[in-house]
Amino acid sequence: MKEMRVDELGRRLKEEGLAESPAFSTKLHARVMEGLRAKGLDGVKDDREDRGRWRIFVKHVVPLAVAAGIGIAAFVVVWPHDGTVTPVQKKELVYQSIVPDELVKPLQEQVATPTAAAWERGKYGYLDQDARRLAIFVASQLPGVPVAEGGDGN
Repeated sequence: MKEMRVDELGRRLKEEGLAESPAFSTKLHARVMEGLRAKGLDGVKDDREDRGRWRIFVKHVVPLAVAAGIGIAAFVVVWPHDGTVTPVQKKELVYQSIVPDELVKPLQEQVATPTAAAWERGKYGYLDQDARRLAIFVASQLPGVPVAEGGDGN
C-alpha cells in the first residue's frame, strides 16, 4: 500500500465525512440480506414482501372501505322511508306563577284598556279623511251640487 501523506489523508477523510450519503442504501441492504440468507438464518424475511402485502391492502381494501362508507351514507340519506317515528314521551311542564293573580289581573286591565282604545281610534288611520276628500271631489264633479268655497276635493 502506498504511503499517503498525513495532510492528504486528512483532507480525504474530511471530504468523505462532509459528503452527503443517502439515508438508506438499497444495495447495501440487499448485500447484507443475501449474506444472512446464505448463512441459513430462518427468521430473516425480505422487506419487499411486507411492503408488497401493504401495497395490496392499500390498493384494494381501502378503496372498498371508502366506497362502502359512501354507499351506506347515500342509502341512509336518499332511501325513501315511511316517516314513522317512535313517539317520544314528553314531560309534562308545570308552570307556577311567581306573582299572585290578585296583582296580575288589575295590571293587565290597566295596560290593556288604554292600548285597546288607542288601537280603535287609529285602526283606520287617515282613511276617514281620505273618504271625506273623495266625497267632496265627487260632489264637485256633479252638476248642480253646491260646493263650498275651496272644496274641490284637494
